[in-house]
Amino acid sequence: MDTGGSLLKATGSKGKSPPTCIAIEPEVIPVVRKPTLHLLERSLDPTRWAWVSVNGDQYAVGALAREEYRATIPLVKPKIDYFIPRTLATVAAYAYHFNTRSFDLYLSCLLPPAEYKSLNMRDLEEKLRGALSSYSTLFADIKANLKQLKVFPEGLGLLKHYHQYRGDLPERVLVVLFGHRNISLFEMNSGVCRHFNSCDRGFASILPKLSDTLNLSSRECLAQSSQWATDERSRDVIQEYWHSIESWLTEHIPPETDEVVIGGGAVVWLRQEIIYFFHSRLPLLDGRDYPGIFFDGGFKDKDWSPSIQLDPQLRVRFADSYLNWRYNYGS
Repeated sequence: MDTGGSLLKATGSKGKSPPTCIAIEPEVIPVVRKPTLHLLERSLDPTRWAWVSVNGDQYAVGALAREEYRATIPLVKPKIDYFIPRTLATVAAYAYHFNTRSFDLYLSCLLPPAEYKSLNMRDLEEKLRGALSSYSTLFADIKANLKQLKVFPEGLGLLKHYHQYRGDLPERVLVVLFGHRNISLFEMNSGVCRHFNSCDRGFASILPKLSDTLNLSSRECLAQSSQWATDERSRDVIQEYWHSIESWLTEHIPPETDEVVIGGGAVVWLRQEIIYFFHSRLPLLDGRDYPGIFFDGGFKDKDWSPSIQLDPQLRVRFADSYLNWRYNYGS
């Protein structure tokens, strides 16, 4: 599960069944009442009408939070602050999908590198286990027995695939994620992950200006990003944005980096700038005239499980979540 700033993305399976992906919009808000009756009369989609009640507290998540309770995307608070209600909503969506209400749960989650570095794992696991053990949703009461919780820095799914794809690893590999709310990076040096850093200059910081330039809503920009990223009208805005983050990248890239793994939904807009930036900062691959820049860790469309039916626009945003599932729980 990846609680992304623009979309909550999860990949899951039941037993040996093929994996399926679920997306829930990122809004979340504490509430004091259930949704109004006219919403409950609609066809129930747990990814859209996500309401959870646990230990006397109620939360609306996703489209329900935005449309019924006027919630906005929480871009300032750490993702860990709303980790539990978002997790409950995601688990409930899978419970609905697999038609089960009481089950054992093996959960692997991704957090921004800076939050991962400061995470109190024991405290999180204790609170999450208690919440999952008994909570209510609009369609059923859920009892999930948390058998295992793994938490990794965002980008580790891509890094694991890169490891398999690349084979013999260089000594120093940098992972850089261009996300909605943050830009994050960490280094793998001789097999050890370290130097976790994040800044708040994610793509959301220019999305309003980009939307105005293209005369689109923010959601339309994100939903059709590959189309609008090549629109000439967007280039000046993208260049301005890139200049605002280039100095941060330069400051935080560890010296003597050998290769780089690139991920995050904003990559669609920044691919040219990323290639140009790293081309002069990395050594060339052996026998090649270009350096080791691996978008999505070398993950390609052909590598997806046949059971995953995702809009091509979403695949780049789901890659880290899917690969995290595959290398932890896939066959």
